[in-house]
Amino acid sequence: MILSLLFFVLIDQHLTWYENFEQGEKLFKEGRYEQAIPLLQHAVEAKETPRKKAFTRAVQTIEYKPYYYLALSHHRLGNLEEAYRKAQKALEGEVVNSSAIYMDRLSPIIEAYLDYVKEKNEKYESIQLAIDRKLSFLQALGVQNFTLASSLLEHFNGQEKTDMENLLLRHSNLHEKKLQMDGWLDQYRKTLEDLIQAGDKTQAQALLKAMKPILSTEEFQSRQQSIELLPEPAIQVPAEISVEESTKDQEIKKLIAKMQQERTDLEKLLERDQLEISNLSVELRNLRSQSETRNSLDLHPEVTLTVQVQNRNLSCAGQFLTPNGFQQGFISAGNQKFELQHKHFSGMRTASFEKTFESLPYGSGVAEVQITDERGNLVRKESAFQIQRPWYLSPLFYISWSLLIVLYVLFLFIRAGRKRKRAILNHFNPYIAGVPVLEKDMFFGREKLMARIEKLIQNNCLMIFGQRRIGKTSLLHQLHDRLKLSQNPNATFFPVFIDLQGVKEQDLFHIIMGETLSSYPELESELALSFEDTQESYTSRQFSKDLKMIIEHLQDRNPRHIHIVFLMDEVDAINDFSEKTNQKLRGIFMKTFSDHLSSIMAGIHLKKHWESSGSPWYNFFEEIPMTYIQEKAARDLITVPVKGVFTFEEPAIDLIIQESGCQPFLIQKICVSLINQQLERKSLKRKRFKISFKDVEYVLSTMRDERKIIEGVQSS
Repeated sequence: MILSLLFFVLIDQHLTWYENFEQGEKLFKEGRYEQAIPLLQHAVEAKETPRKKAFTRAVQTIEYKPYYYLALSHHRLGNLEEAYRKAQKALEGEVVNSSAIYMDRLSPIIEAYLDYVKEKNEKYESIQLAIDRKLSFLQALGVQNFTLASSLLEHFNGQEKTDMENLLLRHSNLHEKKLQMDGWLDQYRKTLEDLIQAGDKTQAQALLKAMKPILSTEEFQSRQQSIELLPEPAIQVPAEISVEESTKDQEIKKLIAKMQQERTDLEKLLERDQLEISNLSVELRNLRSQSETRNSLDLHPEVTLTVQVQNRNLSCAGQFLTPNGFQQGFISAGNQKFELQHKHFSGMRTASFEKTFESLPYGSGVAEVQITDERGNLVRKESAFQIQRPWYLSPLFYISWSLLIVLYVLFLFIRAGRKRKRAILNHFNPYIAGVPVLEKDMFFGREKLMARIEKLIQNNCLMIFGQRRIGKTSLLHQLHDRLKLSQNPNATFFPVFIDLQGVKEQDLFHIIMGETLSSYPELESELALSFEDTQESYTSRQFSKDLKMIIEHLQDRNPRHIHIVFLMDEVDAINDFSEKTNQKLRGIFMKTFSDHLSSIMAGIHLKKHWESSGSPWYNFFEEIPMTYIQEKAARDLITVPVKGVFTFEEPAIDLIIQESGCQPFLIQKICVSLINQQLERKSLKRKRFKISFKDVEYVLSTMRDERKIIEGVQSS
């Protein structure tokens, strides 16, 4: 391990700052934190300030964040205090400070360090409390407040309590001895005063001499002056009395010496106690200083802020780090302000926030977030934004749009003019009279009917009946195209249109099969059918055989159920066919192929009874009457085909609907004549593209052949 560290130290001396950083970053990601630290430290020594885009080689840039990796490396190696110092440096840089992700990854370091500081402070506070109690106890002893000192003993435990109890006992004993000494001293003073009052100079001098060690210099001198003023004794004291007095002086001296010694011992004990109190005070001040140093660490809050504009809404998101606890904060944009509620973030060290400001004014602005911690430290973060005015709200847009509308109207006017000229040149007349309507765009008013038929045809044969010229043939042609394109999920339709007008009875089955193969010519080439175009005789048996082959072939090629639908027009011809032929048709449609074969027949009238006892096969068909179209569909039939070329006045439309009774054939017949009348005018100036009420009246007066039909409609 040591050799590898030395190797990296020697190698990185020859690397640039970004090479050191890149190598250190790589080692960090590999989990080799001890090797990464010296490389990252060398990068910091060469380039201290972190950058989001730091240029390296030519125009290449990197995200330079050495303190970020140093903090994480030290933390994972257990160097908490160094990790915290590097984290503080990282948070001051623009890379980490602008990234909620990086800040979130560093937050465990801050959390761990704060817990470490808290634990240390709690320990110091515990020691401080113990020293304060001991100091209070000693101070109580110092002022001889033994009652207070005795009450403080309950805060001590174990050996310390025993020591404090002994100390209290010693001081109380010393106090008693001092009081005793003071009592003796007062007694001797009184005796000395009595001797001086009695004028016993000899005895007073002897007692003062014995008391000299325990008296102050001033008191001793004062007493001596008082004694010297006394007269000398006139009579000599007997020897035995002198010896007795000398013995008494000796006892006094011994007693005073003993008192002096005890006083000296007391002063030494008190001096030792005072020294202990002084030492404890110094220790307490040192501990308090260390604790204050811990508590005064520069743990300032940090905050990140990112903004995103969507239309006129501004989404703000970020994260804040408050090591000393969150107190208050807000986020603002434009003229809107949002308070970060204290109850949501109280006591939190790290937290995230999100806020969306709606309907902000267009233009530039600044989003701002402010966070204040519980120590009053404030941090502010700002981020500029721009709300673009939509292009469709700009004055240029309105001018351009107005110009486009004018140009479009002009274009429509020009196009309408050209369209009308072409219509005149080409004798444009889209209306159809006398022949079936094959174009879907010219077929109006039958959508609901066709939808109903499409639903019924899968399980039913249908009979459509109505008067002549009502549009039955056109309906069958439209049904043919609709069924062919049908997206029915349950069945695939194969419609075949068959016109029975003028068909002879012996040719019926040949005609039906011929129309089937004409609609689907590939069947004739793929199947060996008995049908031939020039065949003179084609029986119902041959028809059934060929139809069976066709059905089986179509079913094999289709995953859904196949349905052949014969759309048979002018079925009134069947009235003249023999009952035998009708019985054969009944067998084909109602028995043999009923699961795959349906028919939609259209006509005016069919026989409901035969001369025999049997019932006609089409009596089992679902009968659907076909009447006139609705007024709205009639209006569409009048106006839509010539839209953009001719227009109709509203009274003209009402007259056409009234006279035609909403019968499609009559509407088409009237409109054909109206358009032809406009086209037959000699000059373009005389041609009118708006059809009036008088135009319709004139055309109706010229339609002699249709008067009977119109009169029949009106009477009905």
